Amino acid sequence: MSNEVKDYYRRESESAERYNARRFKSPGGEAVSGRELMPFKLWLADCNEGRLLDAGSGTGRVLSVLTPQARANATAVDASENMLEFLRKTYPETNVVQGDLFEFQPQGQFDIVTSLRVLDHFPLSDQEVLLDRFKSFCSPGGRIIVSVLVGPTPESMVSSMVKGGHMNYFHSRRQYAKLFDRCGLELVRKFDAFVIPRGILYRSPRFLVPPAMAIDTAVGKLARFMCSYMTCELKVLPS
Repeated sequence: MSNEVKDYYRRESESAERYNARRFKSPGGEAVSGRELMPFKLWLADCNEGRLLDAGSGTGRVLSVLTPQARANATAVDASENMLEFLRKTYPETNVVQGDLFEFQPQGQFDIVTSLRVLDHFPLSDQEVLLDRFKSFCSPGGRIIVSVLVGPTPESMVSSMVKGGHMNYFHSRRQYAKLFDRCGLELVRKFDAFVIPRGILYRSPRFLVPPAMAIDTAVGKLARFMCSYMTCELKVLPS
């Protein structure tokens, strides 16, 4: 993980509570978070019995959509002590571990590895390293669920012009198809969202959020190539 990304999430002034409030407590932020979590909630509904690793868990947004039984079988890993402190308080039933995803070595294997809004902080070469590591964490036939940013899209163009945008990496769907193939991963299903840049949705007044999200959904169904956000469920193929 780059030092800049590490420093951003480890800032002493940035407690997990402050991070959540800044990102997801506005009407638009709540709507964006709900849309980002939708595929995780749907695809993890049947994971009560399996072991799950949430890689780069942050404030535990993926954990929040799991059942109590699934959380008890889960391990959450993150590099930031601020985030880990929040996770331990909020999800005491979950095994919480500090670790850099490029170096972390889990105990045992997992049926599912999840990673929400992590890969998009890295260039494609580093994403390949992480996906190979996630694959190595999986038991035979395991699943990996990750979110990535895709471009060129309206959000990728906006991101290139704003402060901090350089920490978000947008790659094409074709590049991701080739990446998954190189890593020995089969795309089972995907979820596309956000024709409207999320930064605009974050800042939208309450009365505009519902129509904006409805328009975003409708346009996204007709023009998926304009969606900047893609969540993928990947099956680990036999070596």
